[in-house]
Amino acid sequence: MSKSAKGRSAVNGKIVATYRHFEEYGVHRHVISPAIRELVALGFVEVTHKGAGGNADFRDPTLYRLTFLPTEFSGPTHEWRRFETMKEAEQAAERARSSTDPAAVARAKKQIFAPSFCHVSPPLSGGEN
Repeated sequence: MSKSAKGRSAVNGKIVATYRHFEEYGVHRHVISPAIRELVALGFVEVTHKGAGGNADFRDPTLYRLTFLPTEFSGPTHEWRRFETMKEAEQAAERARSSTDPAAVARAKKQIFAPSFCHVSPPLSGGEN
């Protein structure tokens, strides 16, 4: 593993992306939560630490792991591969977008777990994204 790849893997699982970061990138505040729920349900992202809002002294950001990249301790897990058809992935994404209950999103994620290759392409892991 190259030095830069080791550095990236040490950070994966500790990625901070706040609402302000999303907004600065041009994402409307009202679509951030549904988009994150969809990414989690589809298996591209895992929330490794649930943050909390509050005043400046008590804010705690949510931390994320990209499942298609290695972490400091293990290789990529590719949860997105569990979907055998595009229809299954679309249904899971729709359930996640419309749900506001994190436990329901987690249940939806587990409902269709059958490790296999699917027809959904993974995001590019290079610096293009």
